[in-house]
Amino acid sequence: MVSNYPDWVLKYKGTNREIRHIKGHYYVYHVKNTWDRERKRHRKVTERYIGKITPDSLVEPKHKLLMRRMEQISVKEYGASQLMMEVSQDIREALKSSFPEWREMFVFACMRAINVTTIKNLEFHYHESYLSEEMSGVSTYPRHIGEMLRSIGMDRTATMSFLKTFLRNQDTWL
Repeated sequence: MVSNYPDWVLKYKGTNREIRHIKGHYYVYHVKNTWDRERKRHRKVTERYIGKITPDSLVEPKHKLLMRRMEQISVKEYGASQLMMEVSQDIREALKSSFPEWREMFVFACMRAINVTTIKNLEFHYHESYLSEEMSGVSTYPRHIGEMLRSIGMDRTATMSFLKTFLRNQDTWL
């Protein structure tokens, strides 16, 4: 009976919640009423366990606490992304001086080199790599990358100034 529960237990009683007293402990569950066609009346269905009620607080189930801790864990590819960052300082500087969208260009080039990926999968590979930590906030949506590649292709002046930064003594590249 609800009225026999202490006040610190009753504060967790709410809509679609049921409090149960089992072996000296209080637990709260989420419940709902469904229509039973055979019996022609409503039937209470317990949907999920919400937690254990203590005088201090509501203690969530162990699996929810574990899942919350697991959400903070991140597994990302590190080696190839870090290698790209280390060996490409001069390329990043040249891109920065030639193109306003240099970060997107660098990420696109790295992801294509590391994963040999299509534009539509670029966003997935970017978020799974350490490059997303080093260069955060880069837009890797396929539409944005496509527009960026079109604008770079039409800007011959910026492309030539970028490539000339790597030529020394009027050498030519093939």
